[in-house]
Order: sequence, then structure tokens, then C-alpha cells
Amino acid sequence: MLRQQRLLILLVTMAFGAAAYGISARQTPVYQAEAALSFSDPNQDLDLFGTPVVPRQAAPDRATREAERATTLDTARGVKRRLSTPRSVQDLASRVSARVEVRTNFVVVSVEDSDADFTAQLANAYVREVAGRSIRTERLRLRRLISDLRRRLKGLDAEDPGELLSAANTQERISRLQGLLSVARPVEITRVASVPIDPVSPRPVRNTIFGLLLGLTLGILAAFARDSLDRRLRGARQIQEQLGLPLLGHVSHDAMGRAGMIPNGRSVMSAPDLEAFRILRTNLEFLDVDTPTKSIVITSALPEEGKSTVAASLACAHAAAGVRTLLVECDLRRPALAERLGIERAPGLTDYLIGRASPQDVLQVVTLPGAGGNGTAASNGGAKKGAGKKQQDEEGTEDEAPTADGAEDEAPTPTWGQTEDAFSASGQLVCITAGAPAPRPAEMLGSERFRTFLEQVSLAYDMVVLDSSPLLSVVDTLELIPHVDGVVICVRAARTTRDQARAAKSAVDHLPSRPTGLVVTDVRHGSDEDYGFYSYAYAYGVGSKG
Repeated sequence: MLRQQRLLILLVTMAFGAAAYGISARQTPVYQAEAALSFSDPNQDLDLFGTPVVPRQAAPDRATREAERATTLDTARGVKRRLSTPRSVQDLASRVSARVEVRTNFVVVSVEDSDADFTAQLANAYVREVAGRSIRTERLRLRRLISDLRRRLKGLDAEDPGELLSAANTQERISRLQGLLSVARPVEITRVASVPIDPVSPRPVRNTIFGLLLGLTLGILAAFARDSLDRRLRGARQIQEQLGLPLLGHVSHDAMGRAGMIPNGRSVMSAPDLEAFRILRTNLEFLDVDTPTKSIVITSALPEEGKSTVAASLACAHAAAGVRTLLVECDLRRPALAERLGIERAPGLTDYLIGRASPQDVLQVVTLPGAGGNGTAASNGGAKKGAGKKQQDEEGTEDEAPTADGAEDEAPTPTWGQTEDAFSASGQLVCITAGAPAPRPAEMLGSERFRTFLEQVSLAYDMVVLDSSPLLSVVDTLELIPHVDGVVICVRAARTTRDQARAAKSAVDHLPSRPTGLVVTDVRHGSDEDYGFYSYAYAYGVGSKG
């Protein structure tokens, strides 16, 4: 399925990748600068000076609290004053974030902006503002402690010997706090922001890769969805599983619309395609091992599925092998064999069935290339009419035309080319075209005269190939199947749906049982693993040219 839907997957993947790259390319570059602060517990310094006040604060808790303060609007106002920038306080606050590094408990201030120089300036201004505020807060606290100690000192009686020692200790502590006041730094700037060189966003390469991955994922999902909704049969294996019929052969895309080895103004069918019809001819012999198949109907579910290609090319393959072969065009509604084989459109089958023509009038001989001819049909005034005239002289009378309703007048049984003058078994194909347009094709094919015709040609030829109408379009083919030895259903890959194929199979199943085989048409080389056998044929064809 992935191989069959590879184009859809590729298009979706490339579309998302291109969209990600395009969006990234249009975005304004954003630069990032970081600066870091390290906070210490001020109570530790007070303890060193012998002035414990409150319990010590855990480093992670202090760092977390200071990180929250760093992103407040109050801090942003101080930064605005430091930089003297025209930007608003809200704009400055929206560009800064702070986090705590787990291992070091450093508070990292990160700033993002489209101006690389301003980004570094803003990050450094923030850490300086935060550090300045922390230092001012700590010094204010020390001054309050000094004030409290001085008030306590004033309350002591200097003449009391007991309070004299306490006054001396208090004075010493005041002196130490005053010394600490000038050096106390509860925060240090451990990392200064530098001007960033590369932007952090957009990142076209990274975004394009993510876009491709997202497109690939969605493309695969779309492929599965399309495959589940697509009712068309694609591979030969899938077609065979749906119909449950033996697979007789494949017809390539290049062979569609051709007629075996007969060029008729077009390029000759390639060696691999001709070999495919030889394989079909051989497989047809094993369609019914108990009863030889002498008459076969070639049909399909709908028009343009390659049934005429299969019928004409299969008949050519039999004729080229020395088999006495008759190709009869029973698709009276959309005839195509006359143009493909380069023969006359009329008189044909309909003319014979309504009594306008005799066998020698409707039989046309096509000499296959390499069999002593140029691959074109014999004219109506050639061997065909000569053979009929000879048979009339021997019989002493001409065939009398039957009535239009199929009832025959008393007349000698017509002959269908049993003599060597009318047909040479090796390299010649005898054809009967559809003939003039008929108003009621189904009734003509279901008439007693047609059944008699089919019996006579089956005795005269080793193989009779009937190119019939589609099964689902008209009822014509259903009139033929009970009177032939076998049926070949053509299914066009990637076009015929499951329902259409099943309906065609069901229509055949309702008729008297006949050996039925399957031919897959319009196979594109390399599209499915089932068609790998073509590689050998191609290699053989290339090697044989040397």
C-alpha cells in the first residue's frame, strides 16, 4: 500500500517541508542572551559576625524566590530607567524569563529580542537591576539591625557593672555590622550576557526537518485513509483474491490498444508484451485439462478494460503458433477490431446473421508479419472470395439468406474456410468483424442462427476467439457464455473497482458453469511486486537484439 500511495506520501511530505521552510524564511530572526546570578544566604555573614537573627534560608528556595522577583513589572521599571529605552515596561517584561539551574542554583535570566545588541544589553541590565535591588534590600536590613542595637545600647546603664559587659558586646556587634554594611554582597553576577551571533529562531533547517517528519506522518495516514476509501483493484494479487479466479496472464500498459504483432501504422508490440500473450495462450490450454478449449469469450466488467486488446493479441498468438484461429468480433455496439487490424468494417457478423452476406463475404484473412506477408489483411476480392466461389461451384448452388428472425430456409450448410485456399494455418489469422450496425444486438447473438454459426466455426477452426461486450453494460455477453468452452475476464488494474469486478463475476456465476480465467490489464512495470517476471523478459529482449 505504501508503494502504491508513494506519490501521495511524497507530495504531502514535501508540502509540509516546503511550508515549514517558507514560514521560517519569512519570520523575523529572534536572538537570545543569558546572564546568571548567584545568591548567598545573608544570615551566614551575620552568623560569622556573631549576630544570628533568623533561621538560614535554603539555597533552592532563595533562588526560586529571586527568579520570580526578576520577572516582575517593578523590576522592569528599574531596567527601563537603567537603559533609558523608549520601550514600554510591559514590552520589556514580556521579553525576559528566569529559571533556576538545578545543579548550581544559579538564577539564569534569559532575554529574547530581534535586536542582537539590545538583547545582550537588556539581559545585563536585568541582572544588574536584580543584584542592585538585592544588595539594597540587604543593606537596609543591616541598617535596621544596627538601629535596633543602638537603641538597646542607649537603654543600658553604664554605671551598672552587670550591664557594662553587655554594653561592650553590643557596641562590638554594632561595629562589626557597620563593617559588614560596606562589604555585604548577598548576590553576585556569575555570567554576563554577550551579543548573540546566531538567532535562536527561526531555525529553517530544524523546522524543515520537523515539517518533513510531520508531513511524512500525515502522508502515511492519508495513504491509509485513501487506500481504505479507494475501491479500485490495483495489484494482480488483490484482483485475484477478490475474484477467486485463476490468473492467466498480464497485459502491460504499453500493449493497451494494440493487436499483437500487427502494426497497422503503429509501433510493433514489444517482445516482452508478445511473450506475455504467449504465456496467456499456454495458460489457457490448462484452463480445463479435461476438455480442450476451442472457443473462448473475452469480456470485462466495463468498457475500455483491454478486452479487445486481449482478444486480438491472443488470436495472433494462436495463429503465429500454427493454430487454425478465427477471431470474431461480437461487440456489436462498439466495434474496434477493423481499425486495429486494418481490415474492412463490413460485411461482418451482423450481415451474415441477417442474411446479407455469405461466409466467403465476411471472412477476412490477416497475414502476420514474418509469415510471408506484410501484416495487412487480404482484400475482400482476394483469396477469401475465391475460396467461396470454388466451394459454390462444387456444391452447385449458393447459400440462401435466412429470414431476419433467425429462421433458416433450406440451403446447403455454409463452409467457413476449411479449404487451404481460404486459410493457411501457419502465420495467418482469419477475422470476422462486427459488420453493419444492428438494431437488436442481444437478440442476434441469442438467435439460433448464431448458435449454428458458432457450432460450425468451432468445427472448422482449432480456436475461436470471441471479442464480446462488457458484462455490466449490456446483456450481449450473457447470450454467448452458455455456448462457448471458456471465459476470460479482463480487469484493468487501478481502474476497475471491487464492486464492479464482483458484479461481473456474479453475472458469470449465474450462467451455466464454464471454465473462467482472469487477465490483468494495464500493468505498469515496476508498480507491483507481482510483475517482477517482466524484468527477465526485458533482459531477454535486450540481449536478443545483439
